[in-house]
Amino acid sequence: MSNLRPKYKAFSKVMSVYFKSKEIHGLIIYHDDEYTGVRLDNEIVKVPILKIKNPNNIPFSYNSLITLLDDELGIVGDFANVSIISYQRPLLIVLNDFNRGDFYIPEENEKKLRKCLNTDTVEIKFRDNNNIIYTIYGKYIVNNDFEMYWESSDVFKIDITFKIEKIFVDDLVRKVHHFMENYDDMVHLVYDIRYDNSEVFENPVWDCITNNLGKYKTMISSDWQYVDVNIIVS
Repeated sequence: MSNLRPKYKAFSKVMSVYFKSKEIHGLIIYHDDEYTGVRLDNEIVKVPILKIKNPNNIPFSYNSLITLLDDELGIVGDFANVSIISYQRPLLIVLNDFNRGDFYIPEENEKKLRKCLNTDTVEIKFRDNNNIIYTIYGKYIVNNDFEMYWESSDVFKIDITFKIEKIFVDDLVRKVHHFMENYDDMVHLVYDIRYDNSEVFENPVWDCITNNLGKYKTMISSDWQYVDVNIIVS
């Protein structure tokens, strides 16, 4: 028998007790005697299957929750007097029917978010390196292109349409100003600004995201995760 097996057996036993019912930022993580096997160090380690109760009906995601649970496993290791290498700990976390990239947003939160993201005309200013100030007028529109998804473990992406209405150009060096006339040029300009300065188009809708998603650590951990607002210009 491997000398690692008693270590993992002790860890699993303490873990099952620790998560009998554990509150984590409004969620209840619990174990009700179901186990599964996880391969670790060429062994099949028996670990408890963790389930989720959401009594407060708050948003949560696998990618954020797994980090919160990993922190708790550090405490489990202390109680069990077992040292598990930090990069191995997430492998010991098995959530019932909830996997990488999965997330839950309550209907009320999503309804408020969509309503907030459907804006009236907003004014966005950007000053480039040539001292040209662009004032962009447009609307954010929630339509069939709207989508929310985890692009990676640290990036939650929101695709949303941005309808350009007009763009005013103020050249401070040449001291001339005008409205852009060619719509294709406007589209290219907006995408160029978005590519290098994403926050310019995130700022007008940031409060919508913060109030409905970002304030929940169970959904997005601001310590290492962020929301990327990807505008689709029309």
